[in-house]
Amino acid sequence: MKRVIYFLITLGCVLGLGRTEPTVPIKPSPSPAATPAAVNPTPVITQREVTMLLQGKKAVEQVRAELKEKETKLDNLRTGKGLPAKGSAEEIEAMLKEVDEARLGLARNEADLREAMLGVAGLTERDTKPEEANLSADLKDVLQPLLRSAKQLVAQQRKTVEMQAELEQKRKLLGKYDGAQTYLRSVADAMPTSPAGKDLREMLVEERKQLETERAHLPVEIANLERELESLEKDRKPWTAYASELLRDSVLRRVWNLLLAGLAFTLVLALCRLAHRMINRRGWARKFGISVFMLRLGNVFYYLFSALAAGLAAFLVLYASGDWFLLTLAMLVLAGLLLAGRHTLPKVYEQVKLLLNLGSCREGERVIYRDLPWLVKRLNLYCDLVNPSLTGGTLRLTLRDVIPLHSRPYDRKERWFPTEDGDWVQLQDGLLARVVLQTPEYVQLVPNGGSYKTYPTVDFLKQHPRNLSHGFRIQSVFGISYDHLQQAYEEIPHKLEGRVRKELSALVAKDDIMHCQVMIAHASPSSLDLMVLVDFRGDAAVRYSELERVVQRACVAEAGDQQWSIPFPQLTVHNV
Repeated sequence: MKRVIYFLITLGCVLGLGRTEPTVPIKPSPSPAATPAAVNPTPVITQREVTMLLQGKKAVEQVRAELKEKETKLDNLRTGKGLPAKGSAEEIEAMLKEVDEARLGLARNEADLREAMLGVAGLTERDTKPEEANLSADLKDVLQPLLRSAKQLVAQQRKTVEMQAELEQKRKLLGKYDGAQTYLRSVADAMPTSPAGKDLREMLVEERKQLETERAHLPVEIANLERELESLEKDRKPWTAYASELLRDSVLRRVWNLLLAGLAFTLVLALCRLAHRMINRRGWARKFGISVFMLRLGNVFYYLFSALAAGLAAFLVLYASGDWFLLTLAMLVLAGLLLAGRHTLPKVYEQVKLLLNLGSCREGERVIYRDLPWLVKRLNLYCDLVNPSLTGGTLRLTLRDVIPLHSRPYDRKERWFPTEDGDWVQLQDGLLARVVLQTPEYVQLVPNGGSYKTYPTVDFLKQHPRNLSHGFRIQSVFGISYDHLQQAYEEIPHKLEGRVRKELSALVAKDDIMHCQVMIAHASPSSLDLMVLVDFRGDAAVRYSELERVVQRACVAEAGDQQWSIPFPQLTVHNV
């Protein structure tokens, strides 16, 4: 119970933190004994306020005159007075818009002047149009601070680089001017005193004066650039300042509101889950004798209630914080989910049926999934399928994967897999091996000799494995001549049975030989065939490949000792 109380307190704190507007304390009303002068003291009007009132009155008169002038122009356009002809529809419409704008401006100016004269704001109704909801504009308001801060950071760096490049260019140009002047001075000194040299010297002097004129503004520009660059470097803000400015803006507030909504959603889900676990642990269903169906129905309502409660908590946090943009966005997302849910209603209905254990696949029954038998252990949002005969034989599936499956009741005699670890099997391809590992994906076998062979589990079942570890039978046919027909009824079968037992006891334990019998099988054209049947326990399966050869060897050895004729196929040719 303490955990529930802690969660409720935490949730209340979260909902309280969601309100970003500070609570303004209510001031007590003045006592009735207070004098009017004490309640409303006479304000002191400054010369600046008087000047502002005069300027406001002048602005109202100016706007009123402009409005009158535009109304006169509109009347002239409509009647054609003072004009060659009436104005066109486009001109009249444009002038009508100007008149409407002027009227709105006059109304605003008159409202401002009245508030200035009264000294109290909010007593004058302003003729303004109601602001229309615009999702794109709200989104722009959210992203604009981020873009502005990034742009300022990049613009500051770009301006610094450009000014440094310009300063370097000015310095290089100044050096070129100085070099050109020095060269001109040297050339002028080297000119001869002849008339031609004198004229050229005068040209060089004029050129040097022009260079001095062009060079004169460069030192000033360089100094200004150096001063501006120094000021820019001094006023330059680090990137952390832009980051903090961004975080102080509306972006941080919306991110904080979103985090609070997510936290409220998570806390309510955790609280519902904790309450559900506490109810299950206390075993109230058994105490009050609640049926399994009602318990499953309660689980369905639990999932629905927890989802609705968590979503409502998130919406309440956004509502309490006054963030209408995120609240509207969340409502749009919810509406989109509801519209998309219309197409998934049949699937949801099937999933609810599964949760209530009323579907085609039911808990505690046997189902075939991926060509393997499974026990439906649990049906929930995630369903558990179990095969006790396989290593790692547990699958966790979603309700969507379980919907197409069909289960049936099973009997305890049914096996979940034809083999177990350690069993000896004989496959359809003739392989005799021992099972060392079987999983839902593959079965690993070890034949005599120690080499490993791996089959996919489904392919292993297609080999129709013959399990020898629970007992098996050896059948062998042995033929004798018709000359021993009188002995073939009792004597020969008895002696062969004893010899077969003796030979087999040297290979396997006597207890592993469960039954041994020799009897007449059938009469063939050239021999009298005897059938040797030997039943073994599963422990003798390791010698399976040798047992049939031992049986034949024992029959041949006994026939040789007893001088029995072993016939062979004969071919008789008749002359016609």
